Amino acid sequence: MALVSNFSNRLRLNIVENSYLINNTALNNNYGFRLSSSSLNNITSNSISNSNIYGFFLQSSSNNNSIANNSLNDNAHGFIVGPFSNYNLISQNIVSNSNEAFEILNSR
Repeated sequence: MALVSNFSNRLRLNIVENSYLINNTALNNNYGFRLSSSSLNNITSNSISNSNIYGFFLQSSSNNNSIANNSLNDNAHGFIVGPFSNYNLISQNIVSNSNEAFEILNSR
């Protein structure tokens, strides 16, 4: 378990496949979790609070990820699924006190 606090973009996966991020806490960051060109990852049971921009940002062809049972609280926005990030399973997450829960851009 990791506590990541007061960073710009952390926890960030950049060109990562088949990893597990479980039971982590991200506090007071710009982005809680940011995936870029990362696929086949399992992101489960994490807590993301007080992110200035997004709790989760799937960017640039992040495909086939499983994101489940996470808690997002007091973030500017909950999830953004960016262009060409396809076939992600986002289920059983709790988003509260955010301006917007989900934004999906040009994805399947």
